[in-house]
Amino acid sequence: MRIGLFLDTYHPRINGVITSVDELKDGLVQLGHDVYIITGGDVETPTLHNNIVYLPSFKFDFWNVNVINWKSKINIDYILNLDLDIVHSHNEATVGLFASVIAKKKYSTCCNLAYLLL
Repeated sequence: MRIGLFLDTYHPRINGVITSVDELKDGLVQLGHDVYIITGGDVETPTLHNNIVYLPSFKFDFWNVNVINWKSKINIDYILNLDLDIVHSHNEATVGLFASVIAKKKYSTCCNLAYLLL
């Protein structure tokens, strides 16, 4: 299966969400799945490197995350072309909205994992 793991921040930053996503990714790859990490980055256009997709975003320093423009046609089209079977969001807010848009447009299975209570 082609699985997209959506999160607001990724390496070189370190936090519990990134650690959990790394463990999940490694396990899914060992089972034979194609796993993509979809995150925001300091890029002008969507960029794929070692199955990590960096999307144009802006840094939100208060939470130390990147906020992806979830309405961007360029971002949406780029991720839709990955032809994901499963969309797995690791944040119910910013990147979660983006993951929901992708899943709805692609009729993919979408799940969300919340790491803190709001």
